[in-house]
Amino acid sequence: MSGGNDYLGNRTAGSDSTSWNTQAFLIQQETEQLRTATLGKVMTAPYSVAADGTKTPITPGSPAAIGYVDVQPLVNQQDGNGNATPHKTVYQLSYYRYQGGNGAFISDPVINDVGKVVVADRDTSAVRATGGQVSNPGSRRQYDLADGSFFGCTIAGAPVQHFAWTATGFVIKDRNNNTITGSAAGVTITDNFGNAFVTSSAGITVNGVLFARGGSSMYDTHTHDGVTVGGDITGPPVS
Repeated sequence: MSGGNDYLGNRTAGSDSTSWNTQAFLIQQETEQLRTATLGKVMTAPYSVAADGTKTPITPGSPAAIGYVDVQPLVNQQDGNGNATPHKTVYQLSYYRYQGGNGAFISDPVINDVGKVVVADRDTSAVRATGGQVSNPGSRRQYDLADGSFFGCTIAGAPVQHFAWTATGFVIKDRNNNTITGSAAGVTITDNFGNAFVTSSAGITVNGVLFARGGSSMYDTHTHDGVTVGGDITGPPVS
């Protein structure tokens, strides 16, 4: 026979020991339905969804419209005896991108990113289906993970490429060791082959050769020996 503990809820030994505990338990049961935010892991690459429900992968780094990802909430559910029940994957959550108007900084989520899932207080499906138009709630559901959006990352290691504002300017560096650095002294561009393009108050230096401001550089002022002045023109450059 069953021991009566096949299905355990949030009730503990003290839940109904007093009238206050009973009321507090009922209040707790209701407030625990209010989803606000939690940590989640991205389980799929970003994708777009057509009107007929067809899903299409979004190419990383492409200037596509903001899409969706499937997310696994990471904080388990627990009953009154501390028994854990992991969440299932929540499908088709929108994700956050830093964008204003038609300008964006694109760094869309990738699989295994861990970030914050922020949950809306009402059903947002109708607003999303109309592309952001004022709409009634799609249903009477409230504080549901299905109406969450993924904000990543909140837990992550050191990046291999980045854009950073620094105390002296900015740094842009990609995974191939190509770098653009800005400071009060000017802008420096270097690539992974060792080529360098540097601006300064003196002009532009390309791989150590200065092109001075105002058009004066070593190529403007250099001379050749053994030349007789005359009306002829020189031959073409030699390699």
